Amino acid sequence: SSQVELVCGMIMATKIPQKPKNFLEKILCDADLDYLGRDDFYDIGDTLFQELKSRQVLDNEKDWNRIQVNFLEKHEFLTPTNIKRRASRKKRYLQELKALVATY
Repeated sequence: SSQVELVCGMIMATKIPQKPKNFLEKILCDADLDYLGRDDFYDIGDTLFQELKSRQVLDNEKDWNRIQVNFLEKHEFLTPTNIKRRASRKKRYLQELKALVATY
């Protein structure tokens, strides 16, 4: 049915790299990566790093921080709400991480 297709499209739109095709998919993509512009950015980032480390995908925080810089540089919020509420804080986190990576 068209509702199933709509829901499947919304779920698939959150796959990285995100490629939403309509506004509902944009909302879900922004919700999925909302933490990029929230106060808990570093806490969630640390949890992701620990998971990648435990799976032996990464073994050091320097590589993780480089990945975060690359990801934040490429990411853009898609909805007016998240652009307004989250983009400036995300930009600040990117600047902080770039400064940190520059010390390596």
